[in-house]
Amino acid sequence: MIPLSHAQNRLWPADRLGTGHEACHLPLVLRHSGPLDVRALRLALTDLVARHEILRTVFPERAGVPYQQILTEAPLPLPVEESGEERLTEDLRRVSAEPFDLRTGIPLRAHLFSLPGGSHVLLVVLHRIAADEDSLSLLLTGLREAYAARREGAPPSWKPLPVQYADFALWQREVLGDLRDPDSLLSRQLGEWSTALAGLPQRLTLPADRPGPARWESPAGCVRFKVGAALHRDLLDLGRGSRATLFMVLHAALAALLTSLGAGEDIPVGSPVTGRADEVLEGVVGCFTNTLVIRSDTADKPSFRELLARVRERVLFAYAHGDVPFDLLAEEIAPASAAARAPLVQVLLSLRTERAQEPAGEPEFTREEPARRTAPAELDLAFTQRRAGDGTPQGMTAVLTYAADRFDHPTAQSLAGELHTLLRTAVREPLPPPGTEELLGPEQRGPFATAEAEQPGSRMRRSRRERLGHRREEVAAAPGEGPGEDLCAAAAARARPPATPLESSLCRILAEVLAVEEVEPEDDFFELGGDSLLGMRVLSRVRARLGIELGVCALFDAPTAAGLAEAFTRAEQDAADDDERGDEPPGRQPCGEGPRA
Repeated sequence: MIPLSHAQNRLWPADRLGTGHEACHLPLVLRHSGPLDVRALRLALTDLVARHEILRTVFPERAGVPYQQILTEAPLPLPVEESGEERLTEDLRRVSAEPFDLRTGIPLRAHLFSLPGGSHVLLVVLHRIAADEDSLSLLLTGLREAYAARREGAPPSWKPLPVQYADFALWQREVLGDLRDPDSLLSRQLGEWSTALAGLPQRLTLPADRPGPARWESPAGCVRFKVGAALHRDLLDLGRGSRATLFMVLHAALAALLTSLGAGEDIPVGSPVTGRADEVLEGVVGCFTNTLVIRSDTADKPSFRELLARVRERVLFAYAHGDVPFDLLAEEIAPASAAARAPLVQVLLSLRTERAQEPAGEPEFTREEPARRTAPAELDLAFTQRRAGDGTPQGMTAVLTYAADRFDHPTAQSLAGELHTLLRTAVREPLPPPGTEELLGPEQRGPFATAEAEQPGSRMRRSRRERLGHRREEVAAAPGEGPGEDLCAAAAARARPPATPLESSLCRILAEVLAVEEVEPEDDFFELGGDSLLGMRVLSRVRARLGIELGVCALFDAPTAAGLAEAFTRAEQDAADDDERGDEPPGRQPCGEGPRA
């Protein structure tokens, strides 16, 4: 029998008990304008089911233990129903809410709505036991390719997937080991998590309008706001000055906000992360998402930069111990709250990156975001940063989803507005400590703005070639000055080709992960649009392709191909020197170990 992955184990009981079913549904809404070849669409959907085994998997049980049963083939009906723009939202909600029977039916269904004027909306609903947010993008890309091929009368010319989700589930069990084995990776990391989260508050005192925890299927409300390109750049600069990522900056700001609003000085926040760090899993549909608990300490009135340093430590610890599934962590740390379906965190924070692509004609299907019916947490803050093709920041959008049985819409609007104000305050130094009136005083609680004007003191970041050209202009304006010549030489050095095969390989890996044409040895990974999750993908590829094991801190301490190559060469030399002396190298804790409990 093929076991469930740990993430699937968290979802299966909710389906079995008939609770929380809508929260486990993942809708993909696609609009098609113009003539639609319904027959080609049906074949394209069948192609996707054939390609991804998890889409034709059922989940029966034996002696109370669920397992994955992969079907050889599984028909996917495509009902067609007439609708209209005025009632489309309700039709989408109705079909999305229909329950799955995972024991006998596949975790996927499709429904096509025909609209007046010849346009159509395709709704694909997946159960989260078989897919995550990243899976939706994979399915959209696959559907476009398959539909185009089927319209031409041929199947899609896909290369076979190297692995399937069932392979991942088996691999995960093998690598993590048995929880009962004290020497297994799972037991060791769980023990370190237990130490790091000892004494975690059972519940945060959030500034809600009504007491008590949110219901399992609390209705959702949402507030949307924007962060303009100028503030986006300044936040990236603030992080870079502290060797921190944009996510860490946002996390520190959220922790400071919650403290200032009375949530206390020990702030746990959940961070949903993808489990596709390994290159071989990047094209696989499945349930890979895990949630990391990041515990922020805002005690002793730290400045924002001091708080950011604390958050950086906790985030790196979480990534270094990210193999532990959230459900197991919740059962170990807070078994009572886990049983009550309110484990560990009430607040979620996520950041994703969208990079501008060259237009390649109008796509056959365009994605639309469906309205969320249930809240995944009491507060869920999701940022999306937009980057140009060369990595230039172009601003962010944010959605604050809240549990409507705990918060009223004006309260959620106020929270979003105060966070936006705090972010603008954070880029100005010196900063007052979190929790003081100066940080979020009455003078800062003005009307909520969806975008900020260009700040007078904004630090304008430039792309690599713009910076180089600017430095050369400065040197040309001051001829004959020695320091200017040195600056010109330093700027030119940044554009040098790789000096070694290792640098060349690292440049290629960074470019692939960033989805850019070229990365030079001195280019900063985070300046070009990298983030913590992409950084984990870089380290995975370096390990798989080059056989080099780099710690989680490596890319944060040396965010260039040249820096990574130098760090590895230096570590190799130190190890060789130790061997010559016969020294026993001192034990070193992984980066981020041992945060204050």
